[in-house]
Amino acid sequence: MQGTSYKQGDKMQTWRKDFLAKRKAERKSFLKWLSLLALGFTIAGYLSYLFFTDDLQFIGLETKITRAEVIRAKKVPYMKNSWRTKVTYQFEVDGQKFVGQYLSKGPPKFILQKISIRVKYARSNPKRNKFVEEIYNR
Repeated sequence: MQGTSYKQGDKMQTWRKDFLAKRKAERKSFLKWLSLLALGFTIAGYLSYLFFTDDLQFIGLETKITRAEVIRAKKVPYMKNSWRTKVTYQFEVDGQKFVGQYLSKGPPKFILQKISIRVKYARSNPKRNKFVEEIYNR
């Protein structure tokens, strides 16, 4: 008796079809779960990035805007064959001095004596501050 009987072959074909269909459904379910997980991590990562770099860090906090003086401006490489200016500024709140930094947009273009900066800070924690705009003194 070589091979299998007709009934055994039929059972084998039925089992194989069921197995492949079940495996395809499991793979589809896994890919849906994986894509939802990736989407969730992307959204959470983007919100945490905004929290540390944008106005989201000031949600629920009382803020104030003040002027700051530029302490140092240093040319730093930005991408290939391009430069930006890393500006360090200092402002005073209730007799305490606080320092912050930002990367200026565009090429280095200002003289330290002719610029001041507007800074937004949280009144409860002035260490949490953000550059708002450059003001050119004439």
